[in-house]
Amino acid sequence: MKKYLHIIASALLIGSAATGVNARQLSVKATADSMQLIMGSKATLHIEVIKPSGPGALTEAPQAGKTFGGVDILDAWIDSTDLGNGRTQLDYTYTYQAFDPGPQTLPALTYRIPGDSAKTDPLVLKVFAVDVDSLATTNPDVPVMTVQRKWVDYIPDTIADYWWLWLIGLLLAGGAALVWWLIVKKGKLKRVAAVFRKPPEPPYDKAIRRLNEIREQRLAQSGNDKHYFTELTDVLRTYLNGRFGIYAMEMTSKQIIEAMGNNPDTSRFTGSIAPVLDLADIVKFAKMRTTADENQSAYNEVRELVELTKPQEEDNNNSGSKPARSKKSKKK
Repeated sequence: MKKYLHIIASALLIGSAATGVNARQLSVKATADSMQLIMGSKATLHIEVIKPSGPGALTEAPQAGKTFGGVDILDAWIDSTDLGNGRTQLDYTYTYQAFDPGPQTLPALTYRIPGDSAKTDPLVLKVFAVDVDSLATTNPDVPVMTVQRKWVDYIPDTIADYWWLWLIGLLLAGGAALVWWLIVKKGKLKRVAAVFRKPPEPPYDKAIRRLNEIREQRLAQSGNDKHYFTELTDVLRTYLNGRFGIYAMEMTSKQIIEAMGNNPDTSRFTGSIAPVLDLADIVKFAKMRTTADENQSAYNEVRELVELTKPQEEDNNNSGSKPARSKKSKKK
């Protein structure tokens, strides 16, 4: 009985050893679907690798877009198959195209794994040139046509094919020359810039526009009295500065009233504007709440000052427009 057990154990050891040898086997084979092809035609190169599972690499492998052994590699891909028993099959496929006639040798490729390597045999391709018989493709009986040349035919191809680049270059050069001339000629550049500069908005138009925005946004009814009076007095200060030269942006309310009183065009409005500025100061600094009537009254006083001091030339240009309404008829 022991004798049979020894025989079985020995057989198992031999089978296991054989399996380990097979698992460690590495083989590489290269084939081409056509060893003879016409210049310009395409073919496929196959590399088959059977290896143990684990790391490995095909050294100096062909790459798409590059030349390999006299042919151009168009694309490449790889498939992997698990063969079981610790082995893997890799199939490398390369599509190539030959343009040079004559024998073309595809070099041997080496696949390496830790502790082992295997190499393919080189493949020799035969590329045939394409014979073109020009006499066989022409008709000698057809008369020769003479084409009348035009002036554009005398322009060099480097100019005719890229005319748009030449045009852009000429425009850039012309623009650079113009800027240089304007800079050299004193004051020319400033006058040219003034032509394209957007004219400033007249003080009256700006004030009316901002007052309309305040009315459309219903700031007087928003409940934020501080924001409302800040916007309203900012319109007043900006208008006094632009229309009458009273630099009200940096003045206190008292200084604004004094400056308006010293100006013959605004002195008559000091009695109506002073309460507006006083109320604005109380709201902004003492955080007092105002009523809707107080807000509306302040708005009407500022708007009346702006409309009654409209420049005369603007009145002439807009003679067809309706006259400004009186203070009592204004509504928000």
